Amino acid sequence: MRNLSYIKSLIPSEKIETEKAEELIALGWPTVAPVVVDMLLWIQDVNWPVAQVFMPFLSTISDKILKEVEPVFQTDDAPWKFYCLCVLKDGSYRDWPDSMRSQMEKLYHYPTDEEKEWEIPELIAELL
Repeated sequence: MRNLSYIKSLIPSEKIETEKAEELIALGWPTVAPVVVDMLLWIQDVNWPVAQVFMPFLSTISDKILKEVEPVFQTDDAPWKFYCLCVLKDGSYRDWPDSMRSQMEKLYHYPTDEEKEWEIPELIAELL
């Protein structure tokens, strides 16, 4: 197993560092578990090249990263919520923990104007 400092050294520091992102995801699950939150931070904007590397990978492990994704739903960042929901939608997991289901239902029933603009309720409807 790789040491943590090596794994952390592969976290891109610039949005164009796709080679680092590719090397990081090549380590696979569970090796990348300690840096999943860092990977999620990079999908705040899917126009960033590293986001294009991380999103498909995160979708393949969506069932394993629910506790890291859930806090995103409590932020005011509608685009980030949308992209995290896309990761979940592209994965195959649908047995949401109660706390996550509750957050998703809240976003579905009481979305902000920005969340409506990002069509978050519609995306959640596909997930629940």
